[in-house]
Amino acid sequence: MKPKRNKRLYQARAAVMKALGQPVRMEIADVLADGELCVEDISRRVGAERSNVSRHLSVLAAAGIVESRKDGLRVFYSLKVP
Repeated sequence: MKPKRNKRLYQARAAVMKALGQPVRMEIADVLADGELCVEDISRRVGAERSNVSRHLSVLAAAGIVESRKDGLRVFYSLKVP
């Protein structure tokens, strides 16, 4: 008898893999492994425009990979599970 597979678990894993499917997103996740950073610092470290980094961060947040907090006018991001 085969063990019952959890379809939701596979769907969640696929969403994470899809979100990390872009090299820039993988680099952002790698940069955030060192700790919380604001969008400006992330964009400087990965060498991309802030608007582009913000879009990638939105995808990573939707997949549950990163979380954010606002401090004044700045938004800081960190990995949900470092």
